[in-house]
Amino acid sequence: RRLSDVAVAFAPAAAEHPPRRLSDVAAAFAPAAAQPAAAQPAAIAQAAVMAAAEEAAEPLPVAVFDNRAACGEKEVVGLAAAIENIIDLAHQACQSTITVFHCVPAPAVSIRQYIFHIRQHFLCSDECFVLSLAYIDRFLRSNPHVVLDASTAHKVVACSVVLAVKFQDDNYYSNAYYARVTGVTLQELNSLEKHMLELLDYKLFVSPLHFEAYRELVCSAACSQEVIWA
Repeated sequence: RRLSDVAVAFAPAAAEHPPRRLSDVAAAFAPAAAQPAAAQPAAIAQAAVMAAAEEAAEPLPVAVFDNRAACGEKEVVGLAAAIENIIDLAHQACQSTITVFHCVPAPAVSIRQYIFHIRQHFLCSDECFVLSLAYIDRFLRSNPHVVLDASTAHKVVACSVVLAVKFQDDNYYSNAYYARVTGVTLQELNSLEKHMLELLDYKLFVSPLHFEAYRELVCSAACSQEVIWA
């Protein structure tokens, strides 16, 4: 379940791991809304995004991505590969305690598609996906009762990327917009963000040394397998 347990899976000779299809509750990802405009500073964008979120209650649809479009984004592909491998290991773990990060039933959209959906609409720096993995690793190590599996991965990833964007990037959207993108309500995203911050003890700083270690991990994960979409 921890990243140290899955590092061996990212050896150059690793086999292909096609994304798993999760069980059916992707109503949140039904086609409906248009794609967002380019990102603006939060102070400028907040009012416009809040109004747009009120007018369009449905979340943004998860798009189907071309493999070729993803080949240059190692941090993003690597995060998806790392999470997929952790989910694989979760099948061997004991039943996890039900937490606020659980989806019942699990979403039908694969975690790989979900991460690239976030990448497309968050318009954040690639470094945010490295920080996301660092936060998830820190989160799992300090909360052994939480298992990252098909039921928890989507909300944990969504929340960790939101925290990473706010910590790393100068410009970002409001939570109302991020809620639309990730397929949860604004109230739930606010609650998840607060909960994860508390479990991380509000420690979002990652030292340059550790950041480079996580970057190497995600890049190695990206290079070790061919990009395959569910």
